Amino acid sequence: MAGDRRGRFRGGALAMALVIRARDEHLPLPDAVLLFSPCADATLTNPDIPVIEPRDPMLGREGALWAMRRWAGDRPLRHPWLSPVNDSLRALPRICVFHGERDILCPDAKKMVAKAKAVGTNAEINLYPDAFHVFVGVPQLPESRAALAHAREIIKNVTAT
Repeated sequence: MAGDRRGRFRGGALAMALVIRARDEHLPLPDAVLLFSPCADATLTNPDIPVIEPRDPMLGREGALWAMRRWAGDRPLRHPWLSPVNDSLRALPRICVFHGERDILCPDAKKMVAKAKAVGTNAEINLYPDAFHVFVGVPQLPESRAALAHAREIIKNVTAT
């Protein structure tokens, strides 16, 4: 979907779908997966979304849900490839999430990380209180610089072995 606006905020779910499928097909897994502002649940039914939505300068639930439905095609929105929070999240590589708390997608990312940790997957979420969806794309922001520096360290550590 390169260049397709419908996939704009689906990169994190796509990365998770790839590792979930690789795990299920017994293919080699990466050492870690880094997710920036991922959508963990394409249904957007988390009760915390309406609380965050007025403060989210990038996404609105209705527009995002419209795009999710187009991106999903015939696949149900609850499918783990579209909503990784619905996967078991077992036997996955390290999951590192970077999320702004002014992003309507943040509550489900928190839920996904908590679920992954509960089943023994090494997972972490790095939260930035004043940051919005894909804030790392604005390198002038201090939060962006901090998140990218942290991501660099994770990559450096993972690739050093």
